[in-house]
Amino acid sequence: KPVLSENSRVKLYPNPTSGNTTLSINLENEENLDIKVIDMLGKEVTPAINRISASGETSLTLNTSGLSTGLYFVKITTSNTIYVTRLLKN
Repeated sequence: KPVLSENSRVKLYPNPTSGNTTLSINLENEENLDIKVIDMLGKEVTPAINRISASGETSLTLNTSGLSTGLYFVKITTSNTIYVTRLLKN
């Protein structure tokens, strides 16, 4: 699977955040999404989100209130692509 970072299909806002942040992804086809928030050591720091999303733009809220201040990565895995974007927690 190709890994795409800072891709125009994925938006995360507000970023940096101090609470919730919205993840928006634009899909060409219906996809099963596996979404994980990972720290700098590669450890999952929030429960994984698994959902089926229709084609087009899909948005969901990520609760980051339990995270310490720092840099994280949001990893979105579809059937054929892995998207990775940075998340900065204030």
